[in-house]
Amino acid sequence: MAKICTFIGNKDVILNGKDRETLKNLITSAIIDYSATTFYCGNYGNLDLLCATILNCLKKDYDISVIFVTPYLDKSYLNRGQINYYTMIFYPGLEKVPPKYAIVERNKYMIDRSDIVIAGVYKQFGNAYKFLNYARSKNKVILSLNL
Repeated sequence: MAKICTFIGNKDVILNGKDRETLKNLITSAIIDYSATTFYCGNYGNLDLLCATILNCLKKDYDISVIFVTPYLDKSYLNRGQINYYTMIFYPGLEKVPPKYAIVERNKYMIDRSDIVIAGVYKQFGNAYKFLNYARSKNKVILSLNL
């Protein structure tokens, strides 16, 4: 059965060559070992952009969809990052959510609908850490970079 995978990480995380290879291996494991065929990405921060880059390369070898789940319908936000790496852009209908909380609600949306979460969280505080704990509370499969 096809599964959905999403990513959680500190937006300012910097990954060295070894960490990048580990991330690629985790994504590949999500595909091969956990049957992930759909990947939700946030397109915000270093981890999101690196994941989109890796997934774009893996699309050549695997039948996967890479979906940018946007918290805003703002053109400047939609044009950031590697937008051409995505199979599609999806807006989860957050019109009633104040803009200040749109990313938080979008992240919950992605976690709630995912089976697997790949985490690049190196701080034990802040939103990424809260979302990692949220994913754990929802019994998601967690694949961690162990930063």
